[in-house]
Amino acid sequence: MDPFSTHIPEWTEPAVHALQFSCPQCQSSPLEAQRVWINRHAPVYSEDYRRKWQEFYQCACGVAWWAWSCDRPPSELASRKLETDAQDLEPSMEELLDLGSLILNLDIPPLVNPVLQEDLQEEGNPEEGNPEEGNPEESNPDRPH
Repeated sequence: MDPFSTHIPEWTEPAVHALQFSCPQCQSSPLEAQRVWINRHAPVYSEDYRRKWQEFYQCACGVAWWAWSCDRPPSELASRKLETDAQDLEPSMEELLDLGSLILNLDIPPLVNPVLQEDLQEEGNPEEGNPEEGNPEESNPDRPH
């Protein structure tokens, strides 16, 4: 049995569309199928531009059926992996406290918005002279220095 064969197997001809992802005759899962073929050569695109394929199964009861690949229920193995990954990503309280103390002990200069910094300089800096305080050099920018 080659599920990725480029040739359409004859047993798929009478296949019926299963609305549930199981045999429409006996409700057996695809894992119990005797034969499988996936029509990867003619994908269909959904409204959100995702590809889906027809998956054909021949059940032990003799019925050939097909369903869309996107209708396949999530794998039990995938859900276990997601739970494990989520647990691995969740930091412990000890890790959070260590991270917090690390952040508090860092000597990080404050971030200054460059636009705000320019505005502050335009308002005047006592060290550089303030146009509002009568500094003649800064009161007229067109005046040669």
